[in-house]
Amino acid sequence: MSFFKVSLLSNEILPLKEKKRYIDSMYRGQNVYTPNAKVNQGFATKFNNSIGFKPVIRMVVEGNRVIGPEVESPEDYIAPDDILLENIQTPLHSNDILHFYIESKEFKHPVPKFSYKTKDIANKWAKFLSKIFPELIVKVEEISEIPKLSLKDFALQYFYRNLEENICYTIEFSSEKLLENNEIKEILDSISSLSSDKITIAQHKCSTCSSHTNGEKPYHIEIAYLTYYGRDEEEKTYKEYGDSIYKIS
Repeated sequence: MSFFKVSLLSNEILPLKEKKRYIDSMYRGQNVYTPNAKVNQGFATKFNNSIGFKPVIRMVVEGNRVIGPEVESPEDYIAPDDILLENIQTPLHSNDILHFYIESKEFKHPVPKFSYKTKDIANKWAKFLSKIFPELIVKVEEISEIPKLSLKDFALQYFYRNLEENICYTIEFSSEKLLENNEIKEILDSISSLSSDKITIAQHKCSTCSSHTNGEKPYHIEIAYLTYYGRDEEEKTYKEYGDSIYKIS
């Protein structure tokens, strides 16, 4: 098995908030990285549509209502915009902004024009990114495997991508093991400034996580808010989570 790695890099290390604007712009419903930008489809979906794949997108909207696809697709078919965002990494402390890892394979569709090879998508995506972000560096290479992140690095990148400055989202994932306290401190030292509210991390053994992952990931790790939209809830939150929460000194 091999993968195509499409990398988006800056010439110098950018502040985390600036890097995050580029990352957010890839997703549906996020702001693009341009002045006076409005909520939009996200660059991955715009790219998907620009190369003629709009009819095969499935989008879930309010009330879990599915709009599209205009064309029915096989069960194992993945549209280009989803394949781009399936495996991404977002290193924090380097010139790297985004890495897209795309498995080398071919997707067949009953409608021939919607069949594609991921190698072609990777190269087209790189050209698209170069056009959208001329100030950045875009690279494409073929690799044998996706680099495996440690739990600490996975949690750091996951929380970094999903934290919003002024919104208290539930941000959580299932894990094979728990974070060490020193790892939690390192993560919080890196990302706490990205939220307007005071945050920490809670983790515990979870029967729901275990059942959803066939016992492979029995632990639940999440961002816990010690203030909620500015309202002090530190004492209440510490009491609610008990020993499962990391207490900030």
